[in-house]
Formats: sequence, C-alpha cells, structure tokens
Amino acid sequence: MSKHHDFYEDRLWAFSCKPTINPSGDCFFSSYINNFDQAFSFACPPHYAIAGMNSYHSIFYEDRRWQFYCCRSSCISNNCQWTSHVNWFDETFFWNVPHHNVLVGAGSYHQDFYDNRRWR
Repeated sequence: MSKHHDFYEDRLWAFSCKPTINPSGDCFFSSYINNFDQAFSFACPPHYAIAGMNSYHSIFYEDRRWQFYCCRSSCISNNCQWTSHVNWFDETFFWNVPHHNVLVGAGSYHQDFYDNRRWR
C-alpha cells in the first residue's frame, strides 16, 4: 500500500514480504539508482529478487532517490516481465506481487506538476 500526502508532497509506504524464496545470504544494496526528478528502470541481476528498498526525500525537489536490496535465490527464473504502471499520481494504491512470483525490478517516473511518481 502506498498513500500520497499533499501537505508533505511525499508517499507513505507499507511493505510486506511473503515466504516464496529461499535466499542464499548473498545480498547487497544497489547504489542510488536515480537523481531527483529522474525516471528510472532498475532490475536486480539474474537469479536475484528485491528484498528491500531504501530512499531519502528532498524538500527542494519534492522527490526521493532510491536504492534496492537484492538477494540471490536459486529458484528465480529469468522469465521476467514488466507490469504496466500500477498507480496514478497522488492516489492511494494497493499492489501485490502475483502468487508464485517475486519482485525483481521497479521502474518509476516523477512529474513536477504533481510532485509525485508513477510506478511499475
């Protein structure tokens, strides 16, 4: 779940995990993958899944820079596909990774008019 707050021009996120992979302990944080107001498409390396996210907010840009925590698992295939965008600007949205799937990447773009991002 993610909810946008117009006063703060920022999003509140609520994440949960599901026990679908057996991580090997081989995990790492990516570097920050975007600059403020910049679109991005990120994917963990083959056979890795996203196990966490980190970001920090700039009041000047009203945006966030993101990094992702990727963990290796032998049960992840290379048969990946992108979703369409799962939200519109400023809306609260709920999105769950489909059953028997894992999140291996994320993409987003920022629009200054809304001071918000759309995600896929």
